[in-house]
Amino acid sequence: MQASGSDTATPNSPKYAHWPLLRGRTPKSEHTAKLLSFWPMSVRTCSVTLTDTQGVRHTVDVTADSLFEAAAMALAIFKKNGWTDPVGSAARLEVEVREPAVTHTVSVMQIQRWLQGATTSPNERVRKDRLRELLAR
Repeated sequence: MQASGSDTATPNSPKYAHWPLLRGRTPKSEHTAKLLSFWPMSVRTCSVTLTDTQGVRHTVDVTADSLFEAAAMALAIFKKNGWTDPVGSAARLEVEVREPAVTHTVSVMQIQRWLQGATTSPNERVRKDRLRELLAR
């Protein structure tokens, strides 16, 4: 996962002040992406962008309460609408969370791993099951 903006932003900067788990680390590893996927946040509108093999950027707006939920929902929409080539597991999705505006990049493989991973609550299990079903269509 990669935060947008300057690569010199640190977890101690105001940009990441609302994420205490990131203090002392940069939010670029898959481990940190997993931590962020479980970090509770209110439902937010996100713009998710996929750049296809021909360099065309496709963007869709979704409403989600986690980074990976937004990415999975957008991936399902991209697959359903037929505007993009088939999306491989190495494809990267850029997720821009609005208000406050933050951008993350995750791979399809990271989404798949998150969906297959352990859950921390019954609510999260229901959410992951719903997203797996959505992507299977």
